[in-house]
Amino acid sequence: ISIEFTGLRPGEKLYEELLIGDNVSVTQHPMIMSANEDHLPWEVLKAKLAELLNAVEHDDYARVRQLLRETVSGYTPDGEIVDWIYQQRRLEP
Repeated sequence: ISIEFTGLRPGEKLYEELLIGDNVSVTQHPMIMSANEDHLPWEVLKAKLAELLNAVEHDDYARVRQLLRETVSGYTPDGEIVDWIYQQRRLEP
């Protein structure tokens, strides 16, 4: 079977970052660091998840993207929404 590298698809990563940001602490082990990430209180997160599920149920992907921008620290999409069903529905009258 021949394998042909075609490049990354939109949204794919070449590598995975285990720690995001510079707010890390040392642990007892010199090669293990602990992340100090921002987080939302449970009640706020639960409300945002309910909004997100509602937007998905109504195929409102612009709202999904807006909610992700508002909720996920550092989320900055770099292109259009790449979802074939969404794209097809946009073209339908």
